[in-house]
Amino acid sequence: MISRPSTFSIVAADSASGEVGVAVQLHRFYFQRPRSEDLVAVSAALEQEIGALLERLGRRAPSQDVWDALSDYMGWENLEERWAGRGRIDHRVLEHLRRGAV
Repeated sequence: MISRPSTFSIVAADSASGEVGVAVQLHRFYFQRPRSEDLVAVSAALEQEIGALLERLGRRAPSQDVWDALSDYMGWENLEERWAGRGRIDHRVLEHLRRGAV
């Protein structure tokens, strides 16, 4: 068997490592549970904002409970692992919701 030297270049390695970094960040976002320090206690004002954002995205009917709609939205977006329960939200999910509703 003939052995051939590797032709992998530094440029390709740099590009690949950047792509791997993005893939790792996406994996963490979609599949890791939030840490306690990632969670935000939701005030009444923030709950209203979340409800309005979900309505703007067409993910909440006006009479639907905000937390039920948020849970449905998180399932739709494949963010089930980041569900923190009623009264709390992962700050990354909140950022994602805000960016999507712009």
